[in-house]
Amino acid sequence: MRKIRVAAALMCLLLLLSLLFGCKTEGGLKVRVPKTAALALPKYQRETVEYTLPEEQRIPYREGLQPYLRTMIPALLADAGDGNTAASPLNIYMALALLAEITEITGGDSRAQLETLLGAETEQLRDWASDVWQNNYRQGDQNQVLMGGALWLNETVEFKQKTLDLLADRYYAGSYRGEMGSSAFDTTFQNWLNDHTGGLLTDQIGGLTLPEDTVLALSTAVYYTGWWDREFPAARTMEQTFYAPCGEIKVPMMKMTDDLLYYWGDAFSAVCLRMDTGRMWFLLPNEGKTPADLLNGEQALDLILNGNQWENVKAAQVHLSIPKFDVSAQKDVAQTLKTMGVQAVFDPAQADFSPVTDTRPVWACSVLHGTRVKIDEKGCEAASYTVIPAPGAAPPPDDEVDFTLDRPFLFCVTGPDGLPLFVGIVN
Repeated sequence: MRKIRVAAALMCLLLLLSLLFGCKTEGGLKVRVPKTAALALPKYQRETVEYTLPEEQRIPYREGLQPYLRTMIPALLADAGDGNTAASPLNIYMALALLAEITEITGGDSRAQLETLLGAETEQLRDWASDVWQNNYRQGDQNQVLMGGALWLNETVEFKQKTLDLLADRYYAGSYRGEMGSSAFDTTFQNWLNDHTGGLLTDQIGGLTLPEDTVLALSTAVYYTGWWDREFPAARTMEQTFYAPCGEIKVPMMKMTDDLLYYWGDAFSAVCLRMDTGRMWFLLPNEGKTPADLLNGEQALDLILNGNQWENVKAAQVHLSIPKFDVSAQKDVAQTLKTMGVQAVFDPAQADFSPVTDTRPVWACSVLHGTRVKIDEKGCEAASYTVIPAPGAAPPPDDEVDFTLDRPFLFCVTGPDGLPLFVGIVN
């Protein structure tokens, strides 16, 4: 009888927990959904998308995102200096598209400035955001590209359900309401970020909170795992000199010989390694050039964004030497956005969040962005978050080259659709 009572008590406890937090499995991750606080939940549509614009008016999203990516990638990596940095331009794009949806065109042009940076009006942005999600999101036991979005709402403020439903339907973003400034809501917020970034950014996320005066906060996240088509033999990894701006240092260098396509431009050479969930580009500046020099020109971005159209390419037997690395960065990109013309949304006198709430004035105070990218002999793991609080087979080889990343270089991880999920500089 005692065992029955204990078992019954455990069942009641499990039932209570299931009511407090719903759990769904995305690939190998358990993502906790705080259902008791949810005003709207994402609708993960994989088969069809109900587009806003008719087909004859829609611009292909890969074409539409090109101006934004060409502007944003150099800006996000401009703070590298002599150190390492990384960022997720597509993660920030999804966050800004969400932000445009919950702001309005008024005298301050909150939405219009965002639309100018993102390259389209909101109706088109909805379709592009859906395409980005549909063409990159992958679930698997070992390889995955997980994308998520959420709106965090003050329980004392009234919000417009129509807008929240739109965010769930078109941007796959849930809306959750709670007590701002409470440890319970901070924990829920941090758990969501950690779940959607595979626990890769726990240290950064542990410092993020939702202060009492927060009316709403917006968050997006990306988690990526991919394995090389051919693993680097661990036995061949060895210490080797890397010629950093600060001087020579010893790093673990992975080595492998493979038949690859070898690319070159006026100021760099490059290779692209295939993974089961995308590709990873490595761009090595010529002697006397830096990664910043590549970003100040057009060719490097041309290769990253349109590598399949590159003319300077040949099949070769490539002797690869690539350092294992683990690059992380945390930054507030609000000032970067202001220099790009997105200003009204940060101005209390001009920001207009009326599509989502009329209760009180709201404005964005920062755009917090954290990223981590690491590679080893097996593959790549990467994650990123953005939080906006608001008070065919290659041809046979015909050449042989050495490709040794023993000085500062640029890297890019692309998703299944070929667009850059993560970019970075290793100095």
